[in-house]
Amino acid sequence: MEESANSINRFLITIASFARELNTAKDKVDISRAIEKVLGRFFTISSSLTAVYSEEEWHVIRLEDDFPLTKVEMENYYDLALSRKSPSFFPLDDSDYLIILPSVKSGKVLSTFFGYVKENENGFTQELETMFGFFSFYSGIVIENINLFEEVNASAKVQQELKEYFEMMLNSLDEGICVLDKEREFVFKNRKYDEINPDEEVIEHIREIVVNTLMENEGQASEKEFDEGFFSFNSVILLSDEQVLVRLEDISNTKELERMKKVDQMKTEFIANISHELRTPLSAIRAYSETINDSVDMMDSDTLKEFMGTIMDQSDHLAFLLDQLLDFSRMERKDLKLEPDNFDLVPVIRKAKESNKEKYEENQVEVILDIPDEKVMVYADEKRIKQVMINLISNAVKYSDKTKEKKYVKVQLGSIGREVIIEITDNGIGIADEEHKKIFTKFYRVDSSLTYEVEGTGLGLAICQEIVHEHGKEIVVQSTPGKGSSFVFRLDKAEG
Repeated sequence: MEESANSINRFLITIASFARELNTAKDKVDISRAIEKVLGRFFTISSSLTAVYSEEEWHVIRLEDDFPLTKVEMENYYDLALSRKSPSFFPLDDSDYLIILPSVKSGKVLSTFFGYVKENENGFTQELETMFGFFSFYSGIVIENINLFEEVNASAKVQQELKEYFEMMLNSLDEGICVLDKEREFVFKNRKYDEINPDEEVIEHIREIVVNTLMENEGQASEKEFDEGFFSFNSVILLSDEQVLVRLEDISNTKELERMKKVDQMKTEFIANISHELRTPLSAIRAYSETINDSVDMMDSDTLKEFMGTIMDQSDHLAFLLDQLLDFSRMERKDLKLEPDNFDLVPVIRKAKESNKEKYEENQVEVILDIPDEKVMVYADEKRIKQVMINLISNAVKYSDKTKEKKYVKVQLGSIGREVIIEITDNGIGIADEEHKKIFTKFYRVDSSLTYEVEGTGLGLAICQEIVHEHGKEIVVQSTPGKGSSFVFRLDKAEG
């Protein structure tokens, strides 16, 4: 568990530190230096070359004198960067390697960093590949922003939003996070740290950890009991400004410690799930974009329209995933606000079914709408209720029982007094009794063995429950393993 937590911390800290570097970048050369600095955390880079790709030509913007490859030799590696559009690690001879890290945005290579590595011992692991994929993605965003800045001188707002986004990520964590400089002064505290509100004895220990971390030039891990409670500490040196990030956690209560172990496990699964979920639409977009780019002159209009439709569908799916992450952050900040009004629920349900059409057809599940033709007026946030319906129908389809010849999901409407009752039933795999409350927990999935078989982030039902709670209602689940499930919630009828 500690190793897993350290891996997550290392991942988040490296990403946050890289973002801090990019936030100060004024041009593409600064971005190249930031990439080299973060890669230097994992490899000893002897020299490097950075080139920008524009108007179908490569332009070298940064070249160190001892870079070993000639202009002619680089042509093959330029072609590799354009064709693969992802980080690569190529052997030059028995001991030397070339790291290729393109900065990619919207399927286009904007710039590429080539790092010359001697006697690599670390290897190019899956963890590094995933992390370098983030570097490639985020550096592509920043380069595009710089290009826009050069055209319209208006990228300052985007840079600030990127900075706030990573601070938001740190604020969403359940651990106290603080950053101190070499003078032992606090430069950042996340929301959880303020909630813990450690006393002076704990703060002084944090400052001692910072001193030891900088002196030994490596992270520290410790546990210590204070009058206030028992805390665990982990520290890591950030890549810039000689700053140290310290993570503190109150482990006084054994049950709380057990809960945190479970949360850490679910976070690990969440990172794996969201990486997989984001990679799937990005890969599809990249593949179809490359095909269009390479064969546009040979395509007929119908094929081109079909390809563009697929790209748009995958873009919508990617936007849906990002919206879920943003909704999750709003939940963590207790900032999920509603805009209620009177609206007809019937077309909302029909649109929710249509949004899941590709999914239920692919899974051969029949979605039945047992709803009236006339209007059913309710008072609620139409956009959020549509989101709930899409999620509940999608969830029922995803967990359909593949062994059954006839698979269905049924949506029914009813009413009692001043309330409309919405029920979504299915004959899927069902949910065990002990899982009923857990399914609404963030990051939780009914069967972790389905992590890659069934798509999802583990946030959908948690977001649905939060939306319904904000309406003053509750989602009730009834389910029997092997037979199916029923999700029921209520909404107030329209006023007037």
